[in-house]
Amino acid sequence: MITQPKNTKTKKGFTLIELIFTIVIIGVLAATAIPKFKDLKESSEINNLAKIISDFQSSVPSAYYNAVDLNGESISTLKLNKLIDIKGKNWTYYDDENKYRYRYNGNGRVITIELKPSKKQIQTVVYCEYFSTETLKAKCNSKFPSNSSNGFWYSYIDF
Repeated sequence: MITQPKNTKTKKGFTLIELIFTIVIIGVLAATAIPKFKDLKESSEINNLAKIISDFQSSVPSAYYNAVDLNGESISTLKLNKLIDIKGKNWTYYDDENKYRYRYNGNGRVITIELKPSKKQIQTVVYCEYFSTETLKAKCNSKFPSNSSNGFWYSYIDF
């Protein structure tokens, strides 16, 4: 019969060195992953705004003709919120000005979408300088490069 010597202890658990190596590896992985997730959130913010602008630019002409030709709305009294309905965080419709505005974290107007019935057009203006961080400003400027002498991006949709 084989018996274990009485002085031999069985190893249970991890050594201190193994625990320190594990913590260091987790720390290095976290340090490299966190900045990527931060950029991901900022990129999604800009991409979401670009998608909203793209969607309404493609849908507004048909909505305009539906309202005027099919529903008999007067061009002079036509309201932008009857053509497009933008809902979401930071979007506000101003009925007296006939425009939507997007404000980032309460800062200045980043995006303005305005219906100009007399000209039969919708004007979209993106002011990247109103974003609060340099990273967001840079991402905004890459998605909406300035096409005006005043340093903002704009677009017109004519009906």
